[in-house]
Amino acid sequence: MREQKKQQEINSSLNRTIPISIRAVEGEDRTTELSFSSEEPYVRWWGNEILDHSEGCMDLGRLNTIGCMLFNHDRGAVIGKIVKAWNEGSRGYARVQFDDDEASEIIYKKVKGGSLKGVSVGYVVDIWEEVAPGKKSEDGRFDGPCDIAKRWT
Repeated sequence: MREQKKQQEINSSLNRTIPISIRAVEGEDRTTELSFSSEEPYVRWWGNEILDHSEGCMDLGRLNTIGCMLFNHDRGAVIGKIVKAWNEGSRGYARVQFDDDEASEIIYKKVKGGSLKGVSVGYVVDIWEEVAPGKKSEDGRFDGPCDIAKRWT
């Protein structure tokens, strides 16, 4: 049962929430840079999950092409766009621009004022590496037990 439930969660879109690391909030163009992912282990009900940020593991094509910011993962609550997403220093970063409608303005002010401090990213994993307890990942970078997303969008 545990393996079946794990596989269902793995096959569906996953979400992670991390504190916002804001580099800048700029004036009139309503843009900011933030970190949305890292290689820090994330505890799932089945164990530790790691998003590998090595070359070729992270596919940012969709995010850079049609990515948008949603409030609370609500597809009906678009609050801005992704200007650019990139991978740097084992972290995912994005330069985002908030829309100027009333609903987006509320969220923008909360981010700018520091009261909204978290960001959650949705992603899909195509290839996993399972690392047994006491073992190392194939590239030697991670210690088990953990599941490593080796190819994810």
